[in-house]
Amino acid sequence: PWFIGNVLACGYLLYPFNQIDLFNVDWKVPASFFEFDKIVLSSWGKVPGQDIYLTRAMSISQWMPLWFAQLDLFNRSLVIAYVISIPIMLWRCIGQKQFIWPFLFLQLGFAAIFLNGPHPRFLFPYMVSTFALTLATFAPLLGDRVREVIATCAKTALLVMTVILTLTLLYRQIKSGSLVASLLVPQPYPHISLQQISIDGFPAYITRNNNSCWDQFPASYYFIDSVGLRSTDVRGGFLVKHQQLPDK
Repeated sequence: PWFIGNVLACGYLLYPFNQIDLFNVDWKVPASFFEFDKIVLSSWGKVPGQDIYLTRAMSISQWMPLWFAQLDLFNRSLVIAYVISIPIMLWRCIGQKQFIWPFLFLQLGFAAIFLNGPHPRFLFPYMVSTFALTLATFAPLLGDRVREVIATCAKTALLVMTVILTLTLLYRQIKSGSLVASLLVPQPYPHISLQQISIDGFPAYITRNNNSCWDQFPASYYFIDSVGLRSTDVRGGFLVKHQQLPDK
C-alpha cells in the first residue's frame, strides 16, 4: 500500500527519490521539483523554524546542539538514555550474540532518520527499542521470581497511568462544561481564515495560521503555479501543466 500510495501521489515508487523511475503516468512530478522536497525533509527536523537553506549548509556539529536544545525534558532524557545504552549494548552483545542483529537493525534505522530528518517522533521507536533491548540483555541475570515482580510492576504502572490520564481528560471536559456536548454533538472545527486560490477554477487554500487547516481542502503551505487539473473535474486529479495528456 505504501508503494502504491507513492505512485498515485507523485508517479514514483519512492517519494522523494526519482532515481527509481518505473511508471509512465501523466501525473508524474518533474524530477527537478524533488530537489526542494529533499531539502525540506532533511532540514525541518534538525532546527525547526530556521531557514531550510541555512540548516542545509550546517555541519552535524553545528545543528545537533541546536536540535538537542529545542527538545523537551522527556525527549532529552530519552536521548541521554539511548546514548548510554549504546556502549552497554555493545558490551552485552559479546556474550549474547542473539541480540546483535536486532541491535544493528535499530541503529541503522536510527542513523538513517537522524541524518535526514531527526524529528523526535520518528526517532522515538528506535530509541525506546534500543533501551528496552539493553534491559533485556540483563534478564538472564535475574531469577524467575524477580522477573515476575518486574513484569507485574510494569503492568500496574501502565494501568495506573491510563486511569490517571483518563480521569484527567474527563475532569477537564466536565470543568469546561463540554462533556455532554462533546458526547452528543462533536465540537466544531476552529475557524481559521485561509488564503483562497484557484486551480483551473477549483478552490484551494494556503495555510497561514501556524500551518493549520481543519475542514478546508485541498490546503498546503504552498502550491506550485504550474499545477492544474488533469480534466474538467477535480476527481481526475492534478498534473503539471507543461506535461501534456496522452492522446485518448
